[in-house]
Amino acid sequence: MADNSLLSVFSLFLIFSVSLVNAQSPNTADTNFTCSKNSPVSCDSYVTYRVRSPYSDLGNISELFQISRSVIVTANNLASENAELVPDQLLLIPITCTCNGSNYFSNATYND
Repeated sequence: MADNSLLSVFSLFLIFSVSLVNAQSPNTADTNFTCSKNSPVSCDSYVTYRVRSPYSDLGNISELFQISRSVIVTANNLASENAELVPDQLLLIPITCTCNGSNYFSNATYND
């Protein structure tokens, strides 16, 4: 299990921007990521990533998640694409989740 530390560096959590989707049930702590054929096909989500070497600058992180630097900058309200990141800084990485007919999901993949 080489480099399992990268797997523990980020965790997936979903934040839905579509009003028809409930990320949590109203009166419980249970998570509800269900969808149906009448649900929107996709939704905006985020992967959280903690800055660690060798992925410690926006260029490397951009390549890791195959997303542009400018999208990461915007999601995190950073000053610029050349912003200096600090170890353990938490970043939001925008991704898209999709409905498989019963649940919203997204595969978070990266190049090792």
